[in-house]
Amino acid sequence: MPSVYANGIIWLTSAVDDGKSLRLLGYRLDDGQQVHDIEVFANSEPKSIHKKNSHASPTPVIDQGRIFVHFGTYGTACVTTDGKIQWKTKFDYEPMHGPGGSPIVYQNLLILACDGTDVQFLVAVDKRTEKEVWRTKRTHASEERLSERKCRQWPFLLRSDSARRRAASYFRRRRSRGGVPC
Repeated sequence: MPSVYANGIIWLTSAVDDGKSLRLLGYRLDDGQQVHDIEVFANSEPKSIHKKNSHASPTPVIDQGRIFVHFGTYGTACVTTDGKIQWKTKFDYEPMHGPGGSPIVYQNLLILACDGTDVQFLVAVDKRTEKEVWRTKRTHASEERLSERKCRQWPFLLRSDSARRRAASYFRRRRSRGGVPC
């Protein structure tokens, strides 16, 4: 559950009750006092996750007084730094190991990588309104090996030769010394 901070508050996501309650928590940086505990999504039947994952693994992002949280297929939301939920949306895809990729903000866009066992795509929504601006299928090298189609990361921005910025999502399968995928 990585965290971010703004205006003296540390923000992090949490999943309680085995993923039935997905929350945004805020703690004062100076004394550690909890000042926010917001249930963003409730799930009566959470999907299974990998034993090393959490239902709240993606890192939130803060931009202009708003915190954007992404809980994978459970949903994405915008919450103000005073704790009010501004909007919620969901993207349909079937996760393999639970939520993983964190959102990024670029100008007026919130950009997400959504990698499921069924579909893999990048999507951008207007960060003020939650309306989808664009969606593009993520290409991959292997149609046969599902594990090589998974991203498990956040999108990033690249500057091309023409100085345009592009959202990209890249995954290259690596192995640790023990032969376990990283």
